[in-house]
Amino acid sequence: MEQKPARSIVIRAYNEAQRITRLLDGINRQSMNDLEVILVDSGSTDETVSIVESYKGRFPVKVTHINPEDFTFGRSLNYGIAQAAADLVVFADLDDIRPELVFSGGRLVAQDNEPVGDWSIPDTDTTAVRNTVNVDWNKINETTFHIPADGDQVRVIGAIEGQVTTAHRIERITRDENLAVADVERDILKIAVIERHLRTGNVGLGFVHGFGLQKGALASSVAHDHHNIVTIGADDNSMLTAARAVGELGGGFVVAHQEHVLAQLPLPIAGLMSDQDVNTMRDAMDTLLIRSSELGSAIHDPFMPMSFMALEVIPSLKLTDQGLIDVEQFKPVPLFVAE
Repeated sequence: MEQKPARSIVIRAYNEAQRITRLLDGINRQSMNDLEVILVDSGSTDETVSIVESYKGRFPVKVTHINPEDFTFGRSLNYGIAQAAADLVVFADLDDIRPELVFSGGRLVAQDNEPVGDWSIPDTDTTAVRNTVNVDWNKINETTFHIPADGDQVRVIGAIEGQVTTAHRIERITRDENLAVADVERDILKIAVIERHLRTGNVGLGFVHGFGLQKGALASSVAHDHHNIVTIGADDNSMLTAARAVGELGGGFVVAHQEHVLAQLPLPIAGLMSDQDVNTMRDAMDTLLIRSSELGSAIHDPFMPMSFMALEVIPSLKLTDQGLIDVEQFKPVPLFVAE
């Protein structure tokens, strides 16, 4: 006697030859293999049907047809249900994928985008993971970010949009008297990493290319994997404002210009997570991105790549609170390069 499948997957399709293989391959990779696939075809003129039938060696396949003049979304799905042998029917819609029923542990927990049943909020104590920004701010001031011009050439972290790796650039410095400073015309900004866990007072300083700020600064307590405070800016005052604001929030994202905080998103749980709802978070993040763009950011979401500028295990050049790391050599290197 043929074993009854545990689930029937119904696919409604018309001329989907270019996309349906990806869907079928995904089904084939599932750990639960006691299934059948039912194709409801509404008159495809390409290879849709033959592609589906070619998978018969991997799982049971049924093909049923609905005349184009009889087609409606509901009717085509009913055709599929009529062919289904399983008690649980799954609809795979290539055009409009949205769950109608959600089950967890055999229990219906959501229907039509609404929760089902009563859900209690867990009573958790987050005391131990709050107030994790442990910095002596009395010792952090504008001069903390000063870089004495001890040479003419420096190593510069080259941010690459969409990548966690960086370039290892060598650039001539721009001087302001005896200090090496940011140069927004060449998109060379200053970057600092402030240790925030043990109150060591460590601050790593360097330069970064690729963020595009014309003024102001960004700061964040999300910095993989040590999650110290990272700030990138066009001037020291803005960097100080942004870093201090992160501390006052107990962690988070900040956009600042001179003494003014332009936007912020608190992350009070370990400096990494929020205790607010997703809509509040989304609104705050949108404002951060708008303000970053107004300062000249060349990256849609500069906080994402900034979080990897201090990840000292991914090439090529990264900055920690103890200085620059050449990841390819896996050793600390000086900021200034001898000519």
